[in-house]
Amino acid sequence: MTRFLRKRKAFTLIELLVVIAIIAILVALLLPAVQQAREAARRTQCKNNLKNIGLALHNYHDVYDRFPSTVWASNTNNLNTGCPGWALARGFSWRVSILPYIDQAPLFNLIENDTRGYHGCLGGIPNPSPTWTARNTTISVYICPSDDSEPSFQTGLKGTNYPAAVRARADRNHNATTQGDGGKRDMGVITRYGNRIANIKDGTSNTILVGEVYRGKDFDRMSGGPVQEDRERCKDWMESTAWCQCNAGVVVDTNLPTAGNPKQYRQDWKINDSRADEVTWTDSIDGGNQGGRPLSSAHVGGAQCLMADGGVKFVSENVDGVAWANNFSAAGGEVDVIKF
Repeated sequence: MTRFLRKRKAFTLIELLVVIAIIAILVALLLPAVQQAREAARRTQCKNNLKNIGLALHNYHDVYDRFPSTVWASNTNNLNTGCPGWALARGFSWRVSILPYIDQAPLFNLIENDTRGYHGCLGGIPNPSPTWTARNTTISVYICPSDDSEPSFQTGLKGTNYPAAVRARADRNHNATTQGDGGKRDMGVITRYGNRIANIKDGTSNTILVGEVYRGKDFDRMSGGPVQEDRERCKDWMESTAWCQCNAGVVVDTNLPTAGNPKQYRQDWKINDSRADEVTWTDSIDGGNQGGRPLSSAHVGGAQCLMADGGVKFVSENVDGVAWANNFSAAGGEVDVIKF
């Protein structure tokens, strides 16, 4: 019996090109879906970070019957008699205060209570020292995984994406107590004063504790400038200054009557605003600062925030600016707020 063998025909060049084209099209179709899935996972992790921060803040409140102050203050000027009164603080942020409640007690124990802090007249943080080591440690809960910004130019500093929502207005120092609108009326929860849940008269579900900012956003120091401060936005998780705070980006609208009505705002900065954030002067102790510092993020279409009830919300960059600003006050008495 004769067996016939048929020779197999190879791919032609055209067939090979067609196969390559089909593979390229499939990759082009799948790649955006893969990227979107990865970003969705990163956004979820960012949300979980804020939830953990919220839980830590409430655990701190359970222990001390108040939320942490925005900065560790000193009752007496026992470090250097040359320091002005406004500088009597170590400069450590509220993020330091909650370290034991985010499973970072060993790192918290490294920080020396007698460290002279950030301000020059107090001597600064010694290098080397245990506090310096803690300062230069990355805290994953304080970093949004979507933000791939390069570190600060200052060697070793580890940043954060989560500043305190100190107040609504961008045209007011956040520690002001007078000047026509009741002073504290538009202030948030985490301030130098400290706050209890009972002080959040506007309701915990309507009041923002912590916002999100993009560390790579342009940042201008307005004193003697503007001077662009590259990679300085929230460059140091341990430090508490206006360089790492957020506000609603509104100012009082001088074209509207303000007597007896503190809510006549005008939105100057939107969420994810294309303009640089602002700080009015070099503030190393968190004495308060004017300037637009709205929420921003590496997420598409908005940014996330932590509410005082522990919930985390994604806020559209197209949100109504004035209603959004009302969510920043703890006891402003506003009824026109964004209902999430």
